[in-house]
Amino acid sequence: MTARKLTDDIEAAVRNQLDESWSVDSQTNLWKVQAAHTPVSARIEARQDGSFIVTSYRHCEWGDQGEVSCLASYVEVHSEDDAVEEIVERCWSLENQFDATESLGVDVASVETVGNALAETEAVFAAIPEDYLARGLFEVIYHVPAGGDDAGVADALREFDAVEIGGKPYPIRLSSVLAAETHLYRRVPLYAEAMAYGPKEVTVEDGVRQVTEFVQNGENPTPLPSESIAADRLAEELVEAGAVAIAVETELSSKDELSLSVWIPDATAYEVVGQYQTISVEGDVLDLNFEFCCVGGPNFLHRVPVYADDDISGMEPVPIDEGISNLQEYVASGCPRSVVNTQWGEKR
Repeated sequence: MTARKLTDDIEAAVRNQLDESWSVDSQTNLWKVQAAHTPVSARIEARQDGSFIVTSYRHCEWGDQGEVSCLASYVEVHSEDDAVEEIVERCWSLENQFDATESLGVDVASVETVGNALAETEAVFAAIPEDYLARGLFEVIYHVPAGGDDAGVADALREFDAVEIGGKPYPIRLSSVLAAETHLYRRVPLYAEAMAYGPKEVTVEDGVRQVTEFVQNGENPTPLPSESIAADRLAEELVEAGAVAIAVETELSSKDELSLSVWIPDATAYEVVGQYQTISVEGDVLDLNFEFCCVGGPNFLHRVPVYADDDISGMEPVPIDEGISNLQEYVASGCPRSVVNTQWGEKR
């Protein structure tokens, strides 16, 4: 389906479900919906991976800035029908809530205040995804080491509803991640301690600067993964980045999709290979997924060995050429799932 046909289908579907008081403006891969008599709007953005981002906004009086647009919702969906259903639902909901532009009554903090509050908790990493920040949402992705006070992060920011950047309020939302996900691929850093498994140290001062510059410069999110890479080259890049072991997760792979577990000292491997969407194995092209393991030692149980360093205690080394042969054989055989022994017998 072409981009033009997508535009026609979505625009027609939205117009059919909203009354004439709503205007629909379509651009390339972007559909904007604006209410004529209420201070609300919404938009659908098509992404190159086939998914859609649906956002809605209310327009509020904001101090000396006058009327500003404030994000009300952010949702990612994976079909045209879901995108249309979501935007129509958001439009109806907002129209019923707000019949006039009003002052925004929320507790707002500066980026610096939020960064300092996070630094005083047990969180060792905090960043904001570019997709969210570019659309008006201050979604803080943070990590607290195992055994730490995860609830303390929410407590530290409980009094704040939004962050002010460039004269506009950005609603705050929190999301905790595991150690292996403390990367900065398609994210803007806010704060990071020096960690053995995460990115380099980022001070609050530097984080505030990067977040502010991203917004004020109107930067676009880094494009979604779209490139393809040969299996041997991918293994080489991961080893160069510090991987000590690589394996295929047979329980998560299929004839169309390959899932790799990579044991690497830190999560920066996302930034090394994050642009790759597919992997080529002797002419077969499969979708590519990663699981980066930065805590715990490697093991190949129910996995296909692709690489193992010489110095892993209790494990035979697997050079890249041998591992690629293993991978080629696995793909040629149709990517079978491994046998797992359960109390009910064997499961494939």
